[in-house]
Amino acid sequence: RASSSENICWCFTRKLIQYLKVVKTQNPVILIDEIDKIGTGYRGDPASALLEVLDPQQNSNFSDQYLDVPMDLSKVLFICTANTDTTIPTALRDRMEFIKLQVTWTPRK
Repeated sequence: RASSSENICWCFTRKLIQYLKVVKTQNPVILIDEIDKIGTGYRGDPASALLEVLDPQQNSNFSDQYLDVPMDLSKVLFICTANTDTTIPTALRDRMEFIKLQVTWTPRK
């Protein structure tokens, strides 16, 4: 029986592969919004699913463990947004390039 962490990983990667089949391209841009808000909990560790997907050493030979479908993710551009980098797990942060933007926000009257 799979652990809850493995279920989260399978669910994420299964959806990723399904979406890649829908768009019918090997080099899409995928936006992962608010990656700083993921974390471990009773539902597992979604960061571990992202580690394999974002790691250039592994993603060219990525194989979904649930569907057993080989997939080359090396041409996929992943863009992640975050409000802070301090809450992103270190192992995941090490596989990312950061572009920090200064944003000035003024509330509407």
